[in-house]
Order: sequence, then structure tokens, then C-alpha cells
Amino acid sequence: MFPGGLPQRPGGAPGMPGMPAGMPGMMPTAPMMGGMRPMMPMMPGMMPGMMPGMMPMGMPGMMGMPGMMPNAGVTASSRPPTPSKAKVEEVKKDFLNLKFGDREPPIDPDVKAFMDKHKINDRALLKRLNEEIMKKRDTKESVLLKLDELLEDMGDPKGYLEMKLEEIENGEFKGKTLEVPEVEALSIEWNLTHEAKCKLNEMVSNRGTKKGQDIVRLEKILEHTQSKSDTAVNLAQQILEGKLEDLPDMGEAEDVMKKFRLDDEARRKLVQIVLQRADDSSRVLGRLEVYLESARKPSDAVRTMFGRLMAGGDVPEEHREKEEKNKGGDDDRDRSRDRHRGRERDRRSRSRSRRRSRSRRR
Repeated sequence: MFPGGLPQRPGGAPGMPGMPAGMPGMMPTAPMMGGMRPMMPMMPGMMPGMMPGMMPMGMPGMMGMPGMMPNAGVTASSRPPTPSKAKVEEVKKDFLNLKFGDREPPIDPDVKAFMDKHKINDRALLKRLNEEIMKKRDTKESVLLKLDELLEDMGDPKGYLEMKLEEIENGEFKGKTLEVPEVEALSIEWNLTHEAKCKLNEMVSNRGTKKGQDIVRLEKILEHTQSKSDTAVNLAQQILEGKLEDLPDMGEAEDVMKKFRLDDEARRKLVQIVLQRADDSSRVLGRLEVYLESARKPSDAVRTMFGRLMAGGDVPEEHREKEEKNKGGDDDRDRSRDRHRGRERDRRSRSRSRRRSRSRRR
């Protein structure tokens, strides 16, 4: 045994503690050459067969050295799964799948004409733009006109279109505000402010398939409101922000106005109620109609109910209240009859007792 070294096997080669000599498949250890220093003794905590200065691998409770890669197994389990590109595309095209199934959506002629005008010969880009236009039919005209303006003098229209397509897909692209003749006519008829006119044009530019309905409903609303410009701006803003899906229909409200011959003030208040309670206006108007049938002055009744309905309250069940009052009145009359009969019985009994007492005296 070398001083301070490992036990030596026959032949001069140092052996590892606990290991038999000449295990099958092991390389024989070379004998120590003269003049070489013996092996260093094992440091505490070292595994057998480790050279001094080596870090033990996989020791419990030990942390990795700075700059070292973490354990591959831990990283794989802790990293959130990344959705595949195919899955993202599948989710993106859900709308088109519902409409066209497995068939490829037809190319819109206006989209094709736009690509031809700017000499962009890229089938993949054509399909991407066509898909976005298919999903947003209401803004088709507005989007294509804005893109046409942007690409007019562009040196690389294809590259610029790719960039703008990403904005369209992410919902960040704003189309061109159109000058709609119907809005112009409405603005002149009701003397709307420039702000109201611009906001209505912006709304209609993003409502291609509902433009006609919006104009008709807005005209009915403005007919019965005092602050026409403020009302127009407020409604257009709610549509653009997605707070309203459609402008309220005044058809039912007008039926109530005509049926009960409401005065101008009551009509304005009824329209305000419908605008405030757009989600359940049909139910409110139905109950209000029943309530007004028993009112002596319907216009006054609307004014009385205005604050309650604007605050989200409900129309009282007038008929039920009357029935309960009538029932209570009947009970009072029954009790009155019972008291009257009781008094009659008492009078008769007193009269009989007087007659008996007189007969006894005689």
C-alpha cells in the first residue's frame, strides 16, 4: 500500500475499496510508473472512483452551479405546453368552418380586384386577406378603401400588406370612415353637430350589413328626443364599443304612444325608458301597456313611472292590487254585516226580557 493511498493489488495496481479485482468487462489498471506521486486520498462526500475536484452529480439537496443547465426532466415538466401552429390555425378558422365546412371559401371579387390593382401575385396572401374579409363583412368596404390608400404609392406593396394583415388579424386595424349619404340627410333633417355626424359615419362604416336598419331606427329615436346630437353620439359610441349589438327598435313604443295618445313629454320619457332598458324593453313595454289601461290619465302615469323604470324598477301589478283591495273591502263588509246582525240579536233579546219582566209584575 502506498502511503496515504489505496490498497494495492498484486501486480502493483491500486484497487478501489469494495471492488473485486479483475471484474469481467473491466479494463485492467495500469501499474504505477516510477517517480509518480501516489493518488490523493478520497475527500469526504466523494463517491468511489471520482477524481478530486469533481462535483458529485445528482446528490440530494444540492443545487446546480451558476451557469449550469438545469435538470432536463424538471425543465420539461415545468415548462407550459406550447400550442401547435396547426391548432392555432384551426381555432382561427372556426368561423369559416361553420360557414363553408371543408370547402375553401370562394375568393371575393373585390378582394381579387384589389390584389390585381396593386400587382400582388401571392396566392397565400390573397387567401389570408379573403378570409379576414369573409369574417368581417360589415367592414369590407371600409377596410379595402383604407388599404387601397395606404398601398397607393408604396414601393413594396406586398411587404406592407403583410404587415397590415397582421394588424387586421389582431383587431388593431382601423378602416376608412365613409361619407354616408343617409347620415348626411339625417344630419340636415335634425340639425346634428359635426361631432355627431362624424361619429354616425364611423358607426355606419363598420356596419355594412346593418346600415339600413341603423338609419331607420336612429331616425325614429331622434324624432322623440330633445338632445338629438348627444343622443346620436352616445348611441354610436355604444355600438362601436360593443356595448350595444343593435340600436333599440321603437316600433313597440310607438304602438303604446298611439294607443294611449301620449303627449310629447310622455313620448320623450317613454323613448328614454326604452333606451335605458334596451335589453328588456319588450317586457317593460308589455307590462306598462297593461298598467296604462287602468290609468285615467296615461301621460301622467308615464311621468309618474319614469323615475322608477329608469332606475331599473318594474311596473307594479295594478290589477292584483285592486283585486286585493276589493277582497279586503268584501271582508270589511262581511264583518260589518256580522256586527249589525249581532246588534239586532242583542236588541231582540233585550226586548223579550223587558216584556217578560212586565208580565211578572202584573
